[in-house]
Amino acid sequence: MPRYRFLARTCRLPGLFQVLDWGYEHVVARIIYERHQRRKARRLVGS
Repeated sequence: MPRYRFLARTCRLPGLFQVLDWGYEHVVARIIYERHQRRKARRLVGS
């Protein structure tokens, strides 16, 4: 995706990748998982 090439270059800066990786693992992934669990629970209740 050529439009995001600048973003990929920025994320390769020393140290930034580790910070972004940690942020995904500890913040974003948990939010995604919690949303998934809520969506799953709603389907079970609505049946």
